[in-house]
Amino acid sequence: MLPTRSWMPALLSLALTMPATGLVLVHPRAAWAAPTDFSGTWQLDRAASDSMEPLLKAQGISMVERKIASSLDITQVIQQAEDTLDLEVKSTAKNVVQKMIVDGESRRIESDRTGPSMVSHRWKGTVLITHSIGADPDGVPIRTTITRSLDDGGATMTQTIVQTTDNGTPITVRRVFRRQ
Repeated sequence: MLPTRSWMPALLSLALTMPATGLVLVHPRAAWAAPTDFSGTWQLDRAASDSMEPLLKAQGISMVERKIASSLDITQVIQQAEDTLDLEVKSTAKNVVQKMIVDGESRRIESDRTGPSMVSHRWKGTVLITHSIGADPDGVPIRTTITRSLDDGGATMTQTIVQTTDNGTPITVRRVFRRQ
């Protein structure tokens, strides 16, 4: 859902007063709409999802922490407006909040777990793509691509995570979330 814009009434008034000219005036943002609206509350369907253990292991996460992380119930709450998504990932262990600006620009983010990384978000058709470059605890670069898409008429959000390090082959994990 797009927020109310102060220039919209003026544009509508102008459009209504110019019908005979055949001209159509459109503010550059008036036609903006994200190709897909991910807004809502999403619950991880662990039975339909792959284990996160291979990705966590490649990031240097201990076996005990990987087992705990794999057993957590995860909920994602997404609020989407224009070119941003506010993402809150909730679990019994920790909640994480992230603002995603979907413009293709790389931004530096800090994580208490993985340290700094460069992250960008962009649309490719109806799919939201996130690219990040960070490092494992030994400083080996980790490249991650996350694609998010909707299926089942918007009832299912699928995340495909592909992680590649300079020391190995790509690891792919598919996670399925159901709209609540």
